[in-house]
Amino acid sequence: MVGLGSGPGGDMISMAAAFRAHVAPSAAAPSTRAKDWAGWRAVLSWATARRALSKVLPMSRTTLEALIWEMLACQCTAPIITGVIDAIQARHRRFSLASPIAGPRAYSRLRQSLVRFQGTQSPFKTPVTPALVLAMLRLQTSTPAQERNVLAACMATVNGLRPSEGADLQACDLRLEFDLRHGPQYRGTAATNVMKRKNDQGRKGHHPRTGRGRTPATDIVRRLRAFMASIGTAPAAGCTKAARPHARCPVCAPLFPIFLPGGAPRMAAPAPTSFTDMILKALKLAGADTRDFSGVCARRGCISTAIEAGVPEPIIWLQTGHAQSVSARTYIKLSKPDLLFATWAAFEL
Repeated sequence: MVGLGSGPGGDMISMAAAFRAHVAPSAAAPSTRAKDWAGWRAVLSWATARRALSKVLPMSRTTLEALIWEMLACQCTAPIITGVIDAIQARHRRFSLASPIAGPRAYSRLRQSLVRFQGTQSPFKTPVTPALVLAMLRLQTSTPAQERNVLAACMATVNGLRPSEGADLQACDLRLEFDLRHGPQYRGTAATNVMKRKNDQGRKGHHPRTGRGRTPATDIVRRLRAFMASIGTAPAAGCTKAARPHARCPVCAPLFPIFLPGGAPRMAAPAPTSFTDMILKALKLAGADTRDFSGVCARRGCISTAIEAGVPEPIIWLQTGHAQSVSARTYIKLSKPDLLFATWAAFEL
């Protein structure tokens, strides 16, 4: 605080000015910063191409409608257009400007008009089922890349990971024997340190659980340890994850790395699209028709399987970090982690 401005004991005017400079702006931050910036970049790119940068802030309704019309002509989906609209609104709020979307229910009416105009049903994406997880784990993989793809797909499914979250995982994010302090029945299990969730603006992290398999083939934790040992990506000396669990460790490799031409793993994190490719390649190797799958199908399979197995909703949200019941989750502190393994048990591995 002393470095940012007047610390405790200063006069009220200087302390209030420091608050307005360093704390108050966070109230105007969009809920998903990466998506907001991607949307705003699209606005700036379009405005540059149309020589209309002077009309971006503040933006008139005419400029907004022209932008949306061109996005529709480029076959942008309603979620993409909505993200751009949200970015425009966030930028206007940040600078206390009048939004081009004003009036009662103006925002919701605009969104409804986009959906009605496009008039196409979203393609159905098949959840990754327990049968597919078992089929992938029973494969005889022949290369490190195949083993990585299988483990990435299975970990994403049982932990309910988004592609971006799976791509961000590092070797030191696999917390082996995390619950062993609660009893020997948790030997061979692990928690996964998800550095940040989409809806977690507090950067408090998340730790979904992976249990111990009934057989060596279905023991994902055991296979992950063997996989990391075989390619030399075990947590490195000087790891900073314990001190800064929310940040990337500068010395540890990705948990699911991209391999260089010589076979060595890259230290840089794979892109979310690369992680999606890992999932699809593993599904294809197991005989699935990947036209009905995408990266989000792993997370969908986790929640669907848990619901069908009767896992209570609060426990599912604890495993997946879902946005529902977010306020209730902050009060949940289990004395025993048995229920946290209910999602894992639903896969009957």
